[in-house]
Amino acid sequence: NGAAGGTYGANGIWQVNRRDAPYGPSPHGRSWGKIPWDEAMRLPGSAQVGFARRLLEGFPWYRLQPCPASVNYAEKQPVKGNIRPSALGIGTKLRIVYVPRHRPILVGQLAPQAEYTVSLFDPTTGVRSSAGNVRADANGTQRVAPPGYDHDWLVVFERR
Repeated sequence: NGAAGGTYGANGIWQVNRRDAPYGPSPHGRSWGKIPWDEAMRLPGSAQVGFARRLLEGFPWYRLQPCPASVNYAEKQPVKGNIRPSALGIGTKLRIVYVPRHRPILVGQLAPQAEYTVSLFDPTTGVRSSAGNVRADANGTQRVAPPGYDHDWLVVFERR
């Protein structure tokens, strides 16, 4: 679905840079860096992809469907670079939302008045924490405030 954060793209990896033979300039003339692949694979982003994998393995990930219309920022502020939240789900049973900005969101298309267990996931540390239980409103919507850290985040809704 083109969701942000789906791959690990450190230039040393995708260019297959070696210490003795960096990839060099691309056909357009720019070089994207000289870090060797064996250093790039140890950068923080590599571990973060593993955190995401472990999170998704806890769900029937093969059944997840894109739900782009089910999430948006709660406040009507301009979005720099048009970077918006992304959502995956299984009907009204499960919703996993990636939020690239430290802003509150509105999660919709939940079951009206249904109870959900909510957890937050920090993609930089891999820590998943409980945010308690909530009840969706009559329209199947729930507002979620960002966690205490100031970077991207995920929220998971599991129907009780």
